[in-house]
Amino acid sequence: MKAVKFLFAAVCVTFLFISNSNARTVVSTITTDVTYGIRCDGVIIDWLKGTWTQHLLIHYSKDGKADWLKYQADGTNFVSPSGEVFEMKRIQKYDYPNSDVLVVTYHHNFIGNRGSHYILMRTYQVDLLTGIFTEINEDSKCW
Repeated sequence: MKAVKFLFAAVCVTFLFISNSNARTVVSTITTDVTYGIRCDGVIIDWLKGTWTQHLLIHYSKDGKADWLKYQADGTNFVSPSGEVFEMKRIQKYDYPNSDVLVVTYHHNFIGNRGSHYILMRTYQVDLLTGIFTEINEDSKCW
């Protein structure tokens, strides 16, 4: 009986592998220097410069097209012109609901060593044929 269960499990795993043989997820890590404008209530209130490390996951469907991309970024020593130093965490997701549209959602969290705290959330859509960005939602909390 154990041999039959093992054979059944092996056939199921083989079938899953064959049926998903072109689907894959690619993992990557990138470190980048950035300048970031902090926008609260539609107005840029601060500029931060620093380095962040991005950990990316890109998933491709069976037909080889990107389905989604997710990344997390961590950064330290983001410096404001005032001299305040920030740590940053960022989560971002790109969805491709169809071949002509990209939907981007992100959440940033910047915490300064002098008490400033910025939380930024945004969702927008990009028409990949025209390059037009459409704001879906934006929210920010700035202390």
